[in-house]
Amino acid sequence: MTAKIASLQDELNTATQKLNEMTAEQAAEDQRAQAAAQAAQAAHAAQAAKTAHASAIRRTARRPAVDPRWNQIQSRLDAQQKELEETNTTLNQTRSDLEGSISSTRDQLGGSIAKNHDELVALEQRGERNYYEFDISKSKGFARTGPIELSLRKADAKHKHYNLALMIDDNEIQKKNVDLYEPIWLRDSDDPQPLEIVVNKIDKDSIHGYVSSSKYTQAQLTPAAASSNTGASQAPAASNNAAPATSNPQSN
Repeated sequence: MTAKIASLQDELNTATQKLNEMTAEQAAEDQRAQAAAQAAQAAHAAQAAKTAHASAIRRTARRPAVDPRWNQIQSRLDAQQKELEETNTTLNQTRSDLEGSISSTRDQLGGSIAKNHDELVALEQRGERNYYEFDISKSKGFARTGPIELSLRKADAKHKHYNLALMIDDNEIQKKNVDLYEPIWLRDSDDPQPLEIVVNKIDKDSIHGYVSSSKYTQAQLTPAAASSNTGASQAPAASNNAAPATSNPQSN
């Protein structure tokens, strides 16, 4: 759609340029006709009034008529303008639908986003996931938060976005220009649900947020693994349940 808009705009510019050229050509022709009439009038100033009157009539008849191509170009410009407006309307509607689809997908993946500590406690009380709050300042070093290590590289409090480095299994991942409340999703093959990172406060050179992870691994949720290792699976479950957001040493 953007390419089509650009193509239509090029055609519109071309047609406008042609119209301007035709207008300039007619103006020049009028000037030439007027100059010729003035020269004739000066040369025959001594002639009788009848001769001067006839010369004036000829001058008037010499002016060119309105070029019919103008109407054609104007009609084409109007049609292109209408098509451009319709394309813009369709593009805006598509953008709106896409934003709604992205928002819906985020809700399906991770449920609600906690915008403060109280909302985070409410999410934790559902008992569906583990939550770890963090407060980190700009640094090249990494700080452990739950199952992941984080490093703040840039925080823009005015425009509400930041750059973050993540360390997972000795692999560093860079996330740049992440907006406030925008979730970062990381998927591990052993987790039934993706790891979620949300920043709900951005200050100068520091951020506050939380990490959300699944309470159980994929193996713990498998019926065969649960039946064969009942005693072993209960112990990790108890350990996961004992990791509330307020127990994190970095929490506010």
